[in-house]
Amino acid sequence: MRPRAPARRSARTAAARPSMPPSARCGCVCDLIRNMGKLEIPVWCYEWMPAFNWLRTDTAIPSRGGALVTGFDRTQIKDGPITEFGDVTEERLWANLKHFLDRVVPIAEQAGVKLAMHPDDPPLSPVRGLGRIMRSVDNYQRLLELVPSPVNGITLCQGNFTLMTDDLPAVIRHFGNQKKIFFVHFRDVRGCVFHVSSFPSCMFAGPTRRRGPGLGDGDCSLPRWGVGSGDNWSAGTELESANSTTSSPAATSVVGGAPPARE
Repeated sequence: MRPRAPARRSARTAAARPSMPPSARCGCVCDLIRNMGKLEIPVWCYEWMPAFNWLRTDTAIPSRGGALVTGFDRTQIKDGPITEFGDVTEERLWANLKHFLDRVVPIAEQAGVKLAMHPDDPPLSPVRGLGRIMRSVDNYQRLLELVPSPVNGITLCQGNFTLMTDDLPAVIRHFGNQKKIFFVHFRDVRGCVFHVSSFPSCMFAGPTRRRGPGLGDGDCSLPRWGVGSGDNWSAGTELESANSTTSSPAATSVVGGAPPARE
C-alpha cells in the first residue's frame, strides 16, 4: 500500500524537520498502520525523501514502440535554490528516522504490518540542500540495524537498486537471506544515477533470483503472463505518460509524484 496523504506527507515532513514533528503528525502514520492491520493490508511502502518525492527532468523520452518514458538529468537542477527547509544533513535524516521508527515500529508489530522502505529516486544526495540517505546498499543495511524488528524491511525497487550496484542478484540474495524484502517494484533503467532513463533490458536474473531465500511469498510468473520471452524482457520498462504527473518543488523543469507504474 502506498498512501498519498496525509500519512505520506507526514513521513516526508518528519524526514526534513530538525526535530520530531508534533505527535499528531506522527500519530497520523500510527493510525494508518493500525487501520491497515484491521483491514489485513500487510505492507506499507514508504520513503524517507525529505520535502519532495521522486525526481524527473523529463517525462516524454521516446522509447520502444513509441512509448514515452521518464528521465533524470542532474545538470538541469544543479543550480536549483535551497528549499524552505534549508540545508538538511544526512546525519539529521538518520536521527529523525531513528526517532520515527522508535515510535512507529511497535505499532506496526502490534498491527502485523510490515514497513518497506523505498529507495531515494534517483539514489542521489544532496538535492537542493536536502540530504538523501536511502541511496546505497550499505545504508539499507544500516536501516535494518537501526531499529531491529521483523517488520522493519525494504522495498526492492529494482530500477533504483540497479543504480546502486553492479550485482543486483547478489543484493537480492543479501537481503533475501535476512527475509527483509517485503515489497518489489519490477522496473529497469538505463544510465547512471546522474543521468538516467527508463529502459527495457534483460531482467531475467532479477525475478528468477527473487524465487530464492526468504522470498517464497507473493511470487509471480511474468513469462506465464506473456510479458517476456527468454532474455528479451520488456516488462520492467517504466512506461509513463507525460500527462500522468504533477508539479514537483524540486525545480521548475522537474515533475514528480506517483506515476501509474508506481501504484
